[in-house]
Amino acid sequence: MDFAVMLKDVQQKESIYALTVVRDDEEAVVKAQLSKKMLEEVIRHASATDTEVEIRTRVDLSVASGITRAVKEINATDLILGWNAKVRTTDRLFGSTLNNILENVWQTVYVCHLIHPLNTNKKMLVALPPYMEYEIGFRHLVNKIRGLVVEMGVSLTISCTPQTKSVFMKEIEKARSSIQVNYNPLNHPADLLNLTRFITPDDLFIVAGARKGSISLDAYMEGL
Repeated sequence: MDFAVMLKDVQQKESIYALTVVRDDEEAVVKAQLSKKMLEEVIRHASATDTEVEIRTRVDLSVASGITRAVKEINATDLILGWNAKVRTTDRLFGSTLNNILENVWQTVYVCHLIHPLNTNKKMLVALPPYMEYEIGFRHLVNKIRGLVVEMGVSLTISCTPQTKSVFMKEIEKARSSIQVNYNPLNHPADLLNLTRFITPDDLFIVAGARKGSISLDAYMEGL
């Protein structure tokens, strides 16, 4: 929720929607009630930041389908998901929940694995694959990164090709932002492993990816 609050544009009047999707089985009603109680705790936490949060609960045969329907119904601009390293047997048979979501929604999707509270981070490191600047959502992504840097009060380092860096900086200038942007060259997604030597426990590391069929998608990135 902290990430959602910081990600939200303060000029936007729309609420943050806390969504839970319950599989449609014999325990669906009980699970939905438990999930609602959990989300109510989230709302109490967000109220301290004067952020309006609305609860949405969906019961669906598929978690991916439930999320997709909700995103379209509320006309969401961004979708934040928690990272789950476990792979279910059904996911192996029918494709992962994340892949199914990415195939059906075109909003920017953030898959988060946040180990430490965001207010303890000192630096943000963002890796952008080659040709990312040609993607439709690139400007939106840059603006969200800029907003996060300002809200978190951290320094920003981007790793990308010189061409991507040039377009990135132009978007920052258009926003008339005064944030300082540091730069590390990244000419191929395989160089991501080299970035690990720059990462510390106090850093927020963001890797931007692309959907299948996109110009910036790389075979190496698909394996990450």
